[in-house]
Amino acid sequence: MRRVPRAAAALALTTTLVVAGTLTSEAQTDNDAEDFSTWAVAPQKPVTPQTDDQDEYNKAHGRPLPDRELLQPSLDSGLTSYKAKPKNSLHGDYQCAASDVLAALSKTWIKEFEKRYPRVHISVNPP
Repeated sequence: MRRVPRAAAALALTTTLVVAGTLTSEAQTDNDAEDFSTWAVAPQKPVTPQTDDQDEYNKAHGRPLPDRELLQPSLDSGLTSYKAKPKNSLHGDYQCAASDVLAALSKTWIKEFEKRYPRVHISVNPP
């Protein structure tokens, strides 16, 4: 009994492939068209490499923040508020690294974190 549905499915698939192949072979191409694509959003400017001065500045201070993107998600309104641990509950030393994109931002975070938890010492190595 199971062979009948499989045979019917195989026949339907074969028929679909034959029809698709026939339609594809009859399609016309236009290789002389001036524009092969229509953009919903215009292409962005190409990325230009950083100069050595920009690279040094970015390593020390972080890159400037990019413009907000069109499809950037918003924060979930259902998130609960952050509740900090008691002041002396955290302690220790932490060493990490950050890319030049996050260097300035991470230094700001660390400064505020160490105000709240003075027994925690975080150092960020240069990128």
